[in-house]
Amino acid sequence: MQLYAKTEEAIQSVLAKLAEDCVASMVAAGATLVQVISEPTKPLSKLVLLHNVLEHSEGPPNQPMREVYAKVAAEIDEGSGAFKTALDNEMASFEALAGR
Repeated sequence: MQLYAKTEEAIQSVLAKLAEDCVASMVAAGATLVQVISEPTKPLSKLVLLHNVLEHSEGPPNQPMREVYAKVAAEIDEGSGAFKTALDNEMASFEALAGR
């Protein structure tokens, strides 16, 4: 049972690290305000700004807003793809260790 518990703990540790890295790529994640301000603008912050501008404007979004959205959505898709690739690699390593 101890071996199972250690294995479970190791898996949770790897998954937590992958999740933290994914979140850090989307949202400013500094420990202090100075660290957060010093980070480059992350995709979620860009979407929030775009949302706030659109929320208080009249009519449909214009072409520049659509272009910004497309660019930010591509950044988010890239980050999600990187997370999925890293997760798939870790799962393949786990499966290899498990003998599957």
